[in-house]
Amino acid sequence: MESKSEPEGTAFSDLNMDEDHPPAYEPRDNNSQPVGYDQATDPKGYNLPQHALPMLPTTNTVVQVQQPTSVMAAHTRGSDLTFPAILTCFCCCFITGIPAIWYAVKAQNLYDRGDMLEAEKNQRRTRYFMVASAVLGCAIIIIINIINMMSRKNY
Repeated sequence: MESKSEPEGTAFSDLNMDEDHPPAYEPRDNNSQPVGYDQATDPKGYNLPQHALPMLPTTNTVVQVQQPTSVMAAHTRGSDLTFPAILTCFCCCFITGIPAIWYAVKAQNLYDRGDMLEAEKNQRRTRYFMVASAVLGCAIIIIINIINMMSRKNY
């Protein structure tokens, strides 16, 4: 009795690969191409795909391209002008001191969010209002002293 370890029809001895399927890229002569095919062949006689280009002698050329570099300007956090703005508001002139406090707090919030350009603009406005508050406060003090001096002479 024969013992079959392989099911019928799947034995490797039954398959004849040479008869059913020719090997890929078999060597041919340049003159023995099948009719209707314009395939290029390499010097050894192997068929090349349609998209293949013949190998030409080339020289190695190295091209180095300078990549653009980006330079990022580092913005540092400005000084906190909230306390000086409060001092100019109470000691000098509250009319321009209140906007100075407003812009100082706004500048610090913008620095916290990372919006450096807007924060710097608000910090400049804070300085402007602080200087205006100091100038107006000094002018008011001088005017009040002049009025007091003039009123004392009359008595």
